[in-house]
Amino acid sequence: MKTLLLSSLLSAIFLTVSIASVHQNKCVSFKGKFTTSSTETGVVGTGTASHIGRFTLVAEDQVNFPTITGNVIITAANGDEIFATHTGTINPQGNDMLMVHLDNIITGGTGRFTGATGSFNTDSFVNGSTGTGNGILDGTICY
Repeated sequence: MKTLLLSSLLSAIFLTVSIASVHQNKCVSFKGKFTTSSTETGVVGTGTASHIGRFTLVAEDQVNFPTITGNVIITAANGDEIFATHTGTINPQGNDMLMVHLDNIITGGTGRFTGATGSFNTDSFVNGSTGTGNGILDGTICY
């Protein structure tokens, strides 16, 4: 009886370790570029990035100038999503241009990005008159 119990316990531990090793996240560089348009509650945009390809983004932001906080959903062409929260700053550059820097923390996702972690920075120049902008993202994603 003790041998059967010990054997069952060891089998369960081995199975748990085997499953955990199969589901280990790989961490890779996450770089891209995007364009945005301002909305009443944040921004929407499109772009391309490593490990996701073409994407759309929707960000909901709270601005207390010059500070900005919020969250973003990045959606790949196949529908897989990356969720992140961000904090950052808005800096006037003259000629109605703004520099927006955000530090993003990846909090999860769907599809192949379920359980994703990591971080990335975004830097974008936004035309204060039109609300349109261009930016880059640079960081690491683990999925």
